[in-house]
Amino acid sequence: SRAEHDASIEAQQIAAAELKLEEERLRRYALDAPFDGVVTHVNIEPGETATTENAVLRMVSLDPLEATLFLPVQMHGRLTVGKSYRLSAGEPLNTEVVATLRFIDPQIDSASRTIRTLFHVPNPDLRLPAGFSVVLASPEPVEAVTD
Repeated sequence: SRAEHDASIEAQQIAAAELKLEEERLRRYALDAPFDGVVTHVNIEPGETATTENAVLRMVSLDPLEATLFLPVQMHGRLTVGKSYRLSAGEPLNTEVVATLRFIDPQIDSASRTIRTLFHVPNPDLRLPAGFSVVLASPEPVEAVTD
């Protein structure tokens, strides 16, 4: 009975080591995103071989939403990075949203006579869908928003 007891303890130790090995193997194949987001599309089927050349899934961050606007060159010098502005949102929202200006491209596009800007639209409750169109409603800053 002592031999059986020792054998069962040894079997438990072997099982614990195998479990640790399998957990490590599983961790090696886990996908960790560098941001919180929503998976919008899975490109491979279960059991299919994944490679580093192919995207496994598509994931988007919905808070904050990013809006790139190409503004007329006449707007150069009128907006300030870090300030918040009203953007007029198109379908399906048809309302104004407040967004923070995060970037103004220092280079003017000579062909279109525009400057590229990047705004962040806070979306903490994820109620705004990604992909709606916006235009600058007013070049006057409004009270700051947090995003």
